[in-house]
Amino acid sequence: MEHKSAQVMTLDSFLENMAPGFEPYLDSRLKIYPFAVRVYTIRGRPPRHEYFEYVRDMGMTQIDRVLYDLELRNPEKMMFVFPERHMSVHEQQRFTERMVKHHQVSEIKQVDIVTSSPIMLSSFTREMIRIISFEDDFFYEGRHKNG
Repeated sequence: MEHKSAQVMTLDSFLENMAPGFEPYLDSRLKIYPFAVRVYTIRGRPPRHEYFEYVRDMGMTQIDRVLYDLELRNPEKMMFVFPERHMSVHEQQRFTERMVKHHQVSEIKQVDIVTSSPIMLSSFTREMIRIISFEDDFFYEGRHKNG
């Protein structure tokens, strides 16, 4: 009988798998954010893709805490995966602004965001963003053949 082992992936290894070597960017020139930032934008796969199944709601419980200046849980290193799924357009526009004005901002050392929202992407500089492509992107871009 063949035994299959479960593969355990940490959040850091999940991010490293998508963009090997992508280091958090601390903006010392423009000083937009007082913490390091990495933003992963997904080119083709939608949030409902099985690849994101175990992480797609990561950070959801922190969204209201950021937006309404409530106590953050583990603010040192925060991660949000497709946060746009849980926010209005207005909230997406204000999310990073609220993070910078949060009473615990001095405790935030790093923020990682996985998003496909152009609204959220507009809050970051190109040094902070990596575009992630997958082999099956052609399918989600409408370049596949309909059976």
